[in-house]
Amino acid sequence: MIPSGRLWPSGFVGWVTIVLLAAIAAQWAGAAILIGLSERQLERTDIARRIAEQLVVAGRILEDGGAETIPNLSTEHLTFSLTDEPIDLSDGTSPRTGAVLSEILRWEPSLAAEELIITAARFSAPGAQGRIEGTLRVDENTWVRFETDEPLGGFASIMTTIVWVATVALLVMVVAVWLVRTLGAPLRALASSADLVGTGVRIPFEEERGPPDLRRLAGTLNRMQTRIDNLLTSQTRALAAVSHDLRTPLARMRLRLEAPSLDDERPGMRADLAEMDAMLSSLLAFLNDAAAQEKMERINLASLVETVVAEAADAGRPAVYEGPARVDAVVRPFLLKRAIANLVDNAVKYGGGAHVTLDVHDEKATLSVDDEGEGVDEAVLPHLTEPFFRGDHARARTTEGFGLGLSNAAQIAAAHDGTLTLSNRPGGGFRAVVTLPLEVRHTSSRG
Repeated sequence: MIPSGRLWPSGFVGWVTIVLLAAIAAQWAGAAILIGLSERQLERTDIARRIAEQLVVAGRILEDGGAETIPNLSTEHLTFSLTDEPIDLSDGTSPRTGAVLSEILRWEPSLAAEELIITAARFSAPGAQGRIEGTLRVDENTWVRFETDEPLGGFASIMTTIVWVATVALLVMVVAVWLVRTLGAPLRALASSADLVGTGVRIPFEEERGPPDLRRLAGTLNRMQTRIDNLLTSQTRALAAVSHDLRTPLARMRLRLEAPSLDDERPGMRADLAEMDAMLSSLLAFLNDAAAQEKMERINLASLVETVVAEAADAGRPAVYEGPARVDAVVRPFLLKRAIANLVDNAVKYGGGAHVTLDVHDEKATLSVDDEGEGVDEAVLPHLTEPFFRGDHARARTTEGFGLGLSNAAQIAAAHDGTLTLSNRPGGGFRAVVTLPLEVRHTSSRG
């Protein structure tokens, strides 16, 4: 026995098919009813017109004394004869015969002055309204009798129409189901492929085929896969970096704990703890999506840059600022300050000092951080913004962190729809340039 639940569709295509079939069935039923009503109205109007015309002719014939020719008025569907009494109305009349009588009088108003009686007296088929019978009084003892040879109205009279409408509806249903399944094929393939996202298997969703909505969805899924892959790669590299780089300070602390006098080792242990704290802070900053949490604000960008440079100078690090006194911009202040601080810290550590300049051109702010160091090997430059990558001059374990400073700065620039460009200066040294597409205005310069 088949469970009833299996007979009901569960997929999107199945539901669309059911809705489409229901719409077609409703349209078919409505069309059948409307056509049936129209046919009944046409039938009633036609038979009323024929009866009215023949009754007028019969009256004129009788006036001319041609009573014997009355039967000659009969047609294939309407019979005329003379009788000496009216029809029997003991069985009552049908409401539809009243409608036929109204139609007869509409066609021939002159008959309203005569004694005209009609009824649906005999039924010939299930569902048929009946045959129309009637008499028209000509004189005191003479009546013209008429009756139709076909049933009037009823369900049986429109069965042929219903069959034809149902046949057309069935063909439309078959074509519609085929079209729905054809159009739904890309969606089913997309759903099947989407089940594999995040399993480690790269599924290239086709962005060139199918309806526009599905192509956009395929592009979205491809970008989502890229973000997921990057996230998983970053997490894997983060775990590898943590396990590798924390071993050195942990090993030093272990050795210091074995020393005879811990008092002598306390400064070194504090330095190791500070190093590990700096490493974990940089890792959390990299993994934390602060861009999604901090709101954009309009600030004085020049003041923010000056603050970072001043903090570095107060800590005894050689850092100077040159640029406008005011640059209004809409940014994420905390996030952008962290990026600038990373670049200044990188220049001080590896280049001996930081020379920071800010310029505004074509509604873009350009922040340059230069140092006087040896620069970086050209082959290494493209990799400096990769997470956990260290240049040759930063490989010594005297440096803190996991090599995430430039990667953080690149992420923050991208969060502002900007860019981070790294290069060697022509005269020597290293240069980091952050370009932010902002609507800004600046006043007097300070240098």
